[in-house]
Amino acid sequence: MVTRNGRYYAQMRVTLPDGKTRALRIPLEATRLDHAIVEAEGKRTEKHKGDIKLPGVRPSLSKLVEQYLESNIGTRRNRGMGYLSKRKSTRDHEKQSLQRLIEHIGAKRIDRIEEKDLVAFVNKRTREGVKNRTINLDLIAFNNCMGYAKKLNLITHPPRLDKQNEEEMDAKRLLTRDEIERFIQQAATPAAFKIDNKEVTYHARNGKQLALLIAFLSASGCREQEALKIKRDNVQMEEGILSIRATSNKSKKNRSIQFSEALRKALAAILDALPDDTEWLFPSARRGKLDKPAATLRPSFEMVRQIVGMPEVGFHHFRHYFASQCVMGGVDFMTIAAWLGHQDGGILVGKTYGHLNSEHKRKAAEGLKL
Repeated sequence: MVTRNGRYYAQMRVTLPDGKTRALRIPLEATRLDHAIVEAEGKRTEKHKGDIKLPGVRPSLSKLVEQYLESNIGTRRNRGMGYLSKRKSTRDHEKQSLQRLIEHIGAKRIDRIEEKDLVAFVNKRTREGVKNRTINLDLIAFNNCMGYAKKLNLITHPPRLDKQNEEEMDAKRLLTRDEIERFIQQAATPAAFKIDNKEVTYHARNGKQLALLIAFLSASGCREQEALKIKRDNVQMEEGILSIRATSNKSKKNRSIQFSEALRKALAAILDALPDDTEWLFPSARRGKLDKPAATLRPSFEMVRQIVGMPEVGFHHFRHYFASQCVMGGVDFMTIAAWLGHQDGGILVGKTYGHLNSEHKRKAAEGLKL
């Protein structure tokens, strides 16, 4: 420990973010020698744990993001997975979130970003009408990037905000069976409609495939992208089981969905419409000699929802329809969670849809013999 101009410093050799070692003087807050000795020992402990905050200029958030997007350094909070190891869709979403943060606080040095800056960002996004779930994804991207900075010893205690309360599902309107049938019928029917007073023609080139996808999503609870990556051999018609492989789903775990009559009917129609030279349930219309699945049917779906007059509906609404019908049909939450690919044993299903099964619970109570 040394003293300069009345201030105490802990002198030690540390490893810098570039991997080089250097003897540094770490300024201490203490103004008395005995306090300084204790604080210096604490700094040495921080050094051994890798938590010490090094003196020097820190990059701005925008500069840090540039480095982070080119890195594959994992942290404990993201299970050791670096940015470049993530799925392309995950990288794209995270990059968009970080770009929004750059627009708000990109010029600030990372060691000067405070919790109030994040609060201001959240308030701004809320005023723009952004849902809490999307805001939480922005905050997760920020935490991942700052975790990267912490890993490089650029910062020790990055600011954090608790997750915003996400909207309960009962605040969202659930689709009816008639509305789903309208989507299915319209998907296969050419039509003309207007967007911003400009006439657009929905030609339904992949309309039949879109109609089959909507029927499948509402009967299986699958997400759009995992549905598009299901293969023909994942369907076991005789056993009545649909297998969702870990490579095609969000949870990274295999799961099986037992057939309901609606799912059996939807899968039979899909298989009947498939050409012989494909292994996918929803093959690409532009695959040429390559056998590959459709990348997305979203552009066609966006036109269909304009035609039926429900522009707020997304593919996820069909998953919600499936889950709600399961709950109201008396299926236990653990089974529904397994079908949906949740890993929490039914906690989220109960929280989101529990209000829908009051009639089922009433009947259960009436039949209970004590």
